[in-house]
Amino acid sequence: MGRVFLFPAFTLKYKGNELLFLKQNGIDTDKELHLLSDLCQIDLSCFDTERCSFLETPLENQLLTYFFSCRYYDLTMGKIPDPSVTTGMSMGIYAALYAGGFFPFQTGAHIIKEVYNALAIHFQKDSYSMLSVIGLDENEVQQIINSKHLNCSVAVANGVHSYIISGALSDLNEFKLIALNKGAISAKLMPSTIPFHTTYVKSAENKLHALLKTDHFSNGRLPYFSPLSKSFIYEGRHAMKEIVDNITHKIYWHSLMETLIKHGYNDFVACGPGDSLKRIAAFIPGDFNMIHARQIISDCI
Repeated sequence: MGRVFLFPAFTLKYKGNELLFLKQNGIDTDKELHLLSDLCQIDLSCFDTERCSFLETPLENQLLTYFFSCRYYDLTMGKIPDPSVTTGMSMGIYAALYAGGFFPFQTGAHIIKEVYNALAIHFQKDSYSMLSVIGLDENEVQQIINSKHLNCSVAVANGVHSYIISGALSDLNEFKLIALNKGAISAKLMPSTIPFHTTYVKSAENKLHALLKTDHFSNGRLPYFSPLSKSFIYEGRHAMKEIVDNITHKIYWHSLMETLIKHGYNDFVACGPGDSLKRIAAFIPGDFNMIHARQIISDCI
């Protein structure tokens, strides 16, 4: 039925040659990073993929992930048939909406900065974070939370044994120790002070709606497939609402993939730095193919 372009939320690890790859394909990365720095009033000009800069600073990480994801997408256009649909993992929604034509690059970067800063201020007196846990199923995760009455909840289900938990930092640390004792392969805190994808963020919902303006958005050139409603979004006003819903609701990423596969989509392109989406896809059942956008760009040179 056509290609689905998938966009990651954050970068966990750079391969080390992302900037060089863009330069070799005609992108003036020095100029673009300076322009992005000026737009967002954040100095990204010293970014270096070999040193994996800014992995521990969430806003910078998010902006750079958005930059690479959008530019990879741009480089694939004209080299392959247009994708049929886009979708984003967590904060990958911004690059996915850019690719779908819901707003220009600069608008997406501006929204990322404004939304993040609003949430950072909202939670500045609290101590929240996020934690990645691998090796337990959702029932086991929930049993730990319930048995200790922990102030945290599942935020993202990457797979049946891979989850991201959001909540109070002290409770996440307690969860981490219990999870490892119960056989989790990995349990690691993430560099976030915002409990994304949980009801905790609903207290900031009105602030987020006030930030987003209808004139920021156009109707999409390509539909966006919502990980929340499992339905297609075509209109700008619905995309605007989806950004807020995406922040305040749990995401079942593996369920989204399975739904798309059941609908006949079996050709996926991971479009962003690193390879996190491809690694997650290895544990999703179904007959489908996933490649990275870099492969498409390289094959067409």
